[in-house]
Amino acid sequence: MLSWPHNPFGGEEKAFEGLMGVIATRSIGGSLPKCHGSSYKQATRAEAKRSFLVGVRDFIKSMGSVIRLSKKSNKEQFFLYLKLVILGVGVVGTLGFLIKLLSTVLPTIFG
Repeated sequence: MLSWPHNPFGGEEKAFEGLMGVIATRSIGGSLPKCHGSSYKQATRAEAKRSFLVGVRDFIKSMGSVIRLSKKSNKEQFFLYLKLVILGVGVVGTLGFLIKLLSTVLPTIFG
């Protein structure tokens, strides 16, 4: 399993459990929840939900700051972006068409 030169958790299984506790603690963003009268699974769900809501709140704040910093583009920039978008859609569409064409033609030739 997992072996360390100096294992502060005891045996190899305890080392793995200890490592997973550290990973869970860091991914939740704090200490593991205390489970007084409720299951560990419910406490973990509550922490995950709280972490998700914090992430959504931070995402909305970052969207607001981007909108505040953005400015209206002039006519030249707008048409440059429009040309690039149309070119990108055309390239992706052409690749899709070629893949579909090859998937229908190759089986008739070799099949």
